[in-house]
Amino acid sequence: MLFHEDVAMMAQFIVVDTGATRANTIGPAELAGTKVYPNPAADRLHIDLDDKTTGIYYATVYDMVGRKKLMLPKPMTSDGIDVSMLSPGEYLVKILCTNGNAAYAKFTKL
Repeated sequence: MLFHEDVAMMAQFIVVDTGATRANTIGPAELAGTKVYPNPAADRLHIDLDDKTTGIYYATVYDMVGRKKLMLPKPMTSDGIDVSMLSPGEYLVKILCTNGNAAYAKFTKL
């Protein structure tokens, strides 16, 4: 059993819908117009919501194993979110809006 745990065979994972309506957004139809760019990102990640009447209440960045890497309450998105400290790889950002809707977007960190 310890061998399985040591080589991460017991790690948690996140299942995502690959048939989502947008290429990099996974979640309810209310946030289908959410844009996360640039993808791949080097230093900054920008999030644009189609619904301009709402804002981003919380953004959380997860690695592909499901571990939280960044927790951003009421992030300042005008200059983008600083992702420079993340290791290169694939990530998911969970976007929770002020109206209660949520979505996940996948991005690659260079």
